[in-house]
Amino acid sequence: MATNYKEGLSRIQPHTWKIAFIFAFLALLVDGADLMLLSYSLNS
Repeated sequence: MATNYKEGLSRIQPHTWKIAFIFAFLALLVDGADLMLLSYSLNS
């Protein structure tokens, strides 16, 4: 079972990992900007 998992991971190209990490970073950046905008828009 563990060998099948490692074989599946080795099939993923390194370029795909870079795209995934960049997409996750941009998603967190947008989430932080949204939270900052929300905190500035609150009156209390």
